Amino acid sequence: CSNKEDSTQLNPQQSVVEPSSKARQRNKNKTESAQILHAQLHSVQHKHEPTQVNQLQQQEYIQTLELQLKRLTEENIHLINTGASTNVKIQVLGEQIKKLSIDNANLEKQAHRNELLAKEAQKEKEALIRYNEQLAQSLPNVEKDLKRIEEILHEQLNESQTSYLHEIDQYKRRIAQLETDNEQFEKEIYQLKQTIDLNQQKEHEYNDLQQQLTKEIEEYKKQIDHLQIQYQSQKNKFRQEIERLEQEKISEQHQYEESLYSKLAEKHIQIDALRTELDETKERNDSTFSQLDGRLQSKRDGSQLLNNIQYFGQCLSSSRHIFESTIESSKQTLSTTVTKNKHDNNQRHIQTNNAILILMILMIQHTKSQLQSTANLVIGSTVVHHKHILWNLNYTILTTRVDF
Repeated sequence: CSNKEDSTQLNPQQSVVEPSSKARQRNKNKTESAQILHAQLHSVQHKHEPTQVNQLQQQEYIQTLELQLKRLTEENIHLINTGASTNVKIQVLGEQIKKLSIDNANLEKQAHRNELLAKEAQKEKEALIRYNEQLAQSLPNVEKDLKRIEEILHEQLNESQTSYLHEIDQYKRRIAQLETDNEQFEKEIYQLKQTIDLNQQKEHEYNDLQQQLTKEIEEYKKQIDHLQIQYQSQKNKFRQEIERLEQEKISEQHQYEESLYSKLAEKHIQIDALRTELDETKERNDSTFSQLDGRLQSKRDGSQLLNNIQYFGQCLSSSRHIFESTIESSKQTLSTTVTKNKHDNNQRHIQTNNAILILMILMIQHTKSQLQSTANLVIGSTVVHHKHILWNLNYTILTTRVDF
């Protein structure tokens, strides 16, 4: 019986709360079952009063059952007043009361059988008494037989009483087990309530955090859009400034080259004029030398004149050499000046480009740091978006360096 009742107990975590109408109907059925149990206990009490030998013990047992039933009834009423949240406990107690009513019905049947046995024994005893009265004179051994029969009956009654007390002990142990189970169920229900409250609180906190993160993500998106607009405007300004500086540099370089080319053309014109004059002088000298050679053939005493002519030729060749060296030095000086000016111009151009590049890198790094600090605060897809922006910035820096 104990194993069957243990197998029928319900787990509060797997039970479902019934509607209020079903709960009221179930409470009404439990009340009726309790009333039936009271009536059965009273009937057992009245039936056992005139027949049982151990009337006092049975009354104490019945009073114990009444107290237990009263306590169970009070617990049932308390559970009814607690509302829909304790429907599971009410259902378990109702099943326990039904089981107790079944056990009490079995007990009543056993008591009825004992009563029938007692009545039969009483009838036999009365018959024996009558028979003893009739045969008192003739049968002296009747008293011995009667005592033996009474001893047998007492033994039977004692055996039935022992089994009855054993069943009562089992019922007491079962009631104590049910009380322990009820306390355990109450603890589990309290823990479930705390768990539900904690889950609801966590859900509210999660919803608040989600809303806050959504707002922050929107703000960060706006800031990123604003920074992108600023970055694009600054990038356009830098490009315009670079284009302007390049145009100025190209125009200055063209002007400088044109001035150098004009100076070089003037030098070439001067050199050509000097070469023409030198050629004319050479032709005159050659004609003079030819004339002098003719005179030398006619005059033998022209040795001094020949020496003078040779000296004049040497002076002329030295003058020509000096003139050519002067022209070469002028060309070298002009070429060196042009090369130096080109080098200086290139150095200034490189310095200007480096300054602009450094300025752009600083601005881009500043924008990059702002975007990185913003990206560190955003989670999920926003982080991927910021990484994409940083990748675009790095790509822009690389392309800018390649352009320079």
